[in-house]
Amino acid sequence: AHSTIADLVRLTLVLRHDPVFLATVKRPSASLHGHVFPNTNHLLATYRGADGVKTGHTTRAGYCVVATATRNGRTVLVVLLGAPTDALRVAGATALLNWAFAH
Repeated sequence: AHSTIADLVRLTLVLRHDPVFLATVKRPSASLHGHVFPNTNHLLATYRGADGVKTGHTTRAGYCVVATATRNGRTVLVVLLGAPTDALRVAGATALLNWAFAH
């Protein structure tokens, strides 16, 4: 399966209308059958106002993130695909969010 940035933006914009989805993507972890799974979206702990959405990684796609943050009633959505490391995924998303909030 392949997804484009436009696909991920459209999907996120639809899902953000679901309060259960919103509550789920900002949780630090989830548990299932006694196993705890940490949320790997490091922006939730490091970026002021971060409130979602999803990280991912495959060999071909690299490190990816769909990230949202809300400040002063304004929500920004960014998508970063193909980062070579998790740290660069976080740095890239942070830079995009900072740019968006500054403009």
